[in-house]
Amino acid sequence: MTGLPLLEGYRKGTPQQAPPTMGWRKMLGLAWRTWPYTRPMLKHLIVLLALTFSGGLVGLVTAFVGVDLFMNKVLVGDKLQPIQAMVLFVGEEYVTADPEAKGEDAAAVDREPELTPEQRTTVRNRLILWGILGGV
Repeated sequence: MTGLPLLEGYRKGTPQQAPPTMGWRKMLGLAWRTWPYTRPMLKHLIVLLALTFSGGLVGLVTAFVGVDLFMNKVLVGDKLQPIQAMVLFVGEEYVTADPEAKGEDAAAVDREPELTPEQRTTVRNRLILWGILGGV
């Protein structure tokens, strides 16, 4: 078999050596030596980190809102808030009664009917669609 020496290394007769170790001190020295090449890109790196951080923050808030919609609206069947209904493009029959706007007491809101199974399915499907669009 002629290709067998290729498995041992790229030079004949050299013993297998352990890879060099890279400690924190060597890594810091390497970063210090590359600083002149990194400095012109510094503003781009800062912008990249800022966009990454803000994207993560938006994703975290979106995840909290999505979990709230799924747990409380789809599983429990609570009515939607007006802004949630507007984002999901559903009608007024999905929206909870606002006790402050109508002058009702808070106990009247607790007695309102829950979402029907068809309405829950609609909310679930539209939530999944928004999740797919957000992932793209």
